Amino acid sequence: MANQLTTPVPIKVGNAIIYMDKAAVTVAAAATLVSLFTAATDIQNHVKDLTIAPPEGAVDKIDLIGETTSTMQPLQTHQNYVLEEKPFGLAKISGTLLVKPNEDFFELAFAGAGTAAVTASYTRYQYGGSDAAKKRVPCAILLLCNVSATDVMSVLLNSAYITKLGDIKATGADGHLERDFEAVCAPENFVIDYLD
Repeated sequence: MANQLTTPVPIKVGNAIIYMDKAAVTVAAAATLVSLFTAATDIQNHVKDLTIAPPEGAVDKIDLIGETTSTMQPLQTHQNYVLEEKPFGLAKISGTLLVKPNEDFFELAFAGAGTAAVTASYTRYQYGGSDAAKKRVPCAILLLCNVSATDVMSVLLNSAYITKLGDIKATGADGHLERDFEAVCAPENFVIDYLD
């Protein structure tokens, strides 16, 4: 049988959408992941250089005393061992945000609700506090990918914690301010849906 070259169907960056909710969402078998993000403000398309790292599940080899002849061809003798599965690690998302004139869900998830200042003209944020409603909260971040207007893949990091809102910098020739971000979630809160 001859090899058959297939034409891949790429997912274009312009057809991907980032959603974010400043609280975790409730995943149900009967609902699509994108249906959990219902507000117009959930769309966060000011992200670039996006990387999603699924949880890693390391496996270690533990060497034991003695040797055994392998049952697999060519039947050579090897030192005894067992393979030990380690717990899966954290899932991670990282990227670069365009700094907007107003705070966004990334800021709210990292610093909490903020405090009204200057006769309620501004909202002031501080990082690392433990006061009620002023501390970091778990959020939900979704990458939705579509091909020809059909949603084909969704990647959800639920109950995710923003671990980094980086330096505010003007590094690009585009003339806008940027800042890097990172967030992590537990392996059970990392969900991928593929269209069948």
